[in-house]
Amino acid sequence: MDQPPTLSLGSSRFFRWRLGNVVGTICLWCGLATYRSYSSRPILGRWSYPYAAVLLAVAAVGVLSIRRAWRRRPSGPEPFPPAGWGVVAIEMAAALWGLAYLLDAIDLPEHADKLLDLNLFGSSMPLAAALNGVVLLVLGITGAVLAVTRSGKWTNPVLSVCALMLGLLVVETVSRAKTILAPSIQGFPTYSTTAWERRYASLNREGFRDREHPLAATTGTRRLLLVGDSYGFGMGIERPEDRVGERMARRLSEATGEVWEGINASRPNSNTLDEIRFLQQMLPYHPDLVILLYVFNDADYLHSSGGEAVAGNPSTLVGRLSLLRLLFNNSYAFQEFYVRARRIFFRVKGSGPGSVYNDDGLLQTHLADVARFVAIAEEAGATVAIVPFDNSLPGAPPLQKHYHRFVEAASSRGLPVVSLEHAFDAYSAEQLRVNGLDSHPNELADSVAVEQAWSEVARRITEHQRRMAVAPN
Repeated sequence: MDQPPTLSLGSSRFFRWRLGNVVGTICLWCGLATYRSYSSRPILGRWSYPYAAVLLAVAAVGVLSIRRAWRRRPSGPEPFPPAGWGVVAIEMAAALWGLAYLLDAIDLPEHADKLLDLNLFGSSMPLAAALNGVVLLVLGITGAVLAVTRSGKWTNPVLSVCALMLGLLVVETVSRAKTILAPSIQGFPTYSTTAWERRYASLNREGFRDREHPLAATTGTRRLLLVGDSYGFGMGIERPEDRVGERMARRLSEATGEVWEGINASRPNSNTLDEIRFLQQMLPYHPDLVILLYVFNDADYLHSSGGEAVAGNPSTLVGRLSLLRLLFNNSYAFQEFYVRARRIFFRVKGSGPGSVYNDDGLLQTHLADVARFVAIAEEAGATVAIVPFDNSLPGAPPLQKHYHRFVEAASSRGLPVVSLEHAFDAYSAEQLRVNGLDSHPNELADSVAVEQAWSEVARRITEHQRRMAVAPN
């Protein structure tokens, strides 16, 4: 009697000997081994005792997999039977999953311990994300087929569950493909946001999103140093030349007839204290003009903002292994749902600058730090301008109130503020943001800001030059 057909892949030694588990486990161990513990490193100067125990456990699983594969070698004259399609699928999934983990760990060694967070299928690396997506599809389809074929009298309920599961897998696959092929920032640290940064935000040797600059400027060239956070960084703006700093340098070049070179020292999630350090780091480049692109979360270091545990690093095991966090770390589709639900929540709740701007004491403490930034730049011989930037002002009276209060308080201290308070009156907030999920300013907002600010900045440069010319040697 003819034998039923078998999957051709199952005839290969790789699947007959169950080598997929071996390859997957070896890749997993190598990926875990790239990690370096943060504090205690008594094991080979790399790992803590608990982490070394994890490595030993994975190594033990690897040894057992190798032993199992060795035992499956045909020992008699009869050829070893081919593996069934289910075995082929699981072995393939194991090998691809381990390879994805290794690639992700090599790409970002600080994420090599994500297994301890039960982050099994999440990755910001495009290739690893794609491989994990294939693994999910293979496991999902295999599980669905096996469940249906063994369902017996429960066929209809099992079919319904499998159909739902496969539908979710399709959504997950589409979400991963969207993130890999067309990433966008989403107002939250999602894989899509990280993928956008990987694609568009290359960093120079100083760690900023900018080209390399020699320490000494070219003869006849003046330098503009822009210091800021994600607004200055240009989150959501694909071309660096469309950002505020580069636009301002071009506008000053056109208006003054001098050549202005833009230098950017901005980094997301920075505050005023960070920006003081950025300024000090970049002073060897001898800027002629320093612009502090001020944003209304720059004062968050003065009060606790709490943060969201889903994207943070909770200190407790319960927090690290919460269901919400597990779904967020492992599923691109869940992240797409989460950022949209979060957006709706904050629209209903309302949000704005923190309590610093309502507290005179905290505001004055903060302005003292801003004044320190100004003093450091002026001592280096640069003209300084503080440009408070909030593209969410249109249609938001509470934000306008905070903006006006800050400008008045800073001006009363003699700080060189260049106000954009009414720059965006002709636009809606939606016209000025990069997309519907993220409120960072887009190219239009940056262009409007520069057109509003450049003449006042140029006036301050002229005044500074006049003072320097008459100052005693």
